[in-house]
Formats: sequence, structure tokens, C-alpha cells
Amino acid sequence: MRVLRQALGSCWSVAVAALPAEGFDRLERWAAGDDPDVRWVLRENLKKARLAKADRARCAELRALVG
Repeated sequence: MRVLRQALGSCWSVAVAALPAEGFDRLERWAAGDDPDVRWVLRENLKKARLAKADRARCAELRALVG
């Protein structure tokens, strides 16, 4: 379970960086939910520099949403 959690904590940032428009839309939908595990995955991925490079403004907005 630990390895899966670590993988999810970084893999989404790679996918979003490859397809920023679709990826950030997906992250925004997840950020609207209240599942603590999903929010953890989002927070971990939003720490990655590749997301800020893909879209700095949307990355900052999502960070504010998920804390």
C-alpha cells in the first residue's frame, strides 16, 4: 500500500504535464471532493515543479484549494 501511495503522489504530475488542459481539469474536479486520500495525492503532486512549469496560475489555485 505504501508503494502505491508513493506512486500516486508523483505519477499524476507527469500525466498532467503531458496534457495540461485535460490534466488540470481533472485535478480541479478531484480538488472539489472531500476524500482525504485524494486530497493528499493532489497536495503531493502539486509540489512538483513540472506542474508549475505547465501552468503556474492553475497550480497555485489548486494548492490554495487543497491546502
